[in-house]
Amino acid sequence: MSKLMKTFADKAYKHTYIDASTTELKINGMLEELGISQMRVTRAASNYVVEFIVKMYEGEASRKVRINVPLQEIGEKRGKQERDAMFRILYYNLKNRFVSVANGLREFEEEFLSDLVVMVDGQEQRVGDIIAPKYKKMLRDNKTPVFHITSGK
Repeated sequence: MSKLMKTFADKAYKHTYIDASTTELKINGMLEELGISQMRVTRAASNYVVEFIVKMYEGEASRKVRINVPLQEIGEKRGKQERDAMFRILYYNLKNRFVSVANGLREFEEEFLSDLVVMVDGQEQRVGDIIAPKYKKMLRDNKTPVFHITSGK
């Protein structure tokens, strides 16, 4: 992370007084308001996983979204602050993404592409987990990222 990004990140919601569980309820309420009733938040080793299923259009398959919320647990108090801050960031991130989609700035798939879940060799994977490592490696190797993707037609 660049120094500029680190400075910006250090300020974002680090002193929030709103508990993560309160924000999680607010996220659930927002998703329900959008007609999304299938959702869950799961605690994993060093992160939370937020998943929900969206039915955009009648006659189309549903879209599954999985968002990883990373945490850096450093002591009990710091861990709580980190959790509270990350859930506030997630809430506003989701809200802004849905506002973008609702107002036609972006299509749902564009806005949530890296978090969409697809099946790869019988396993669920996020699109971002498939593409991002390859993209980053090309950049580290000082190469222009090139992907050979066939037409979906």
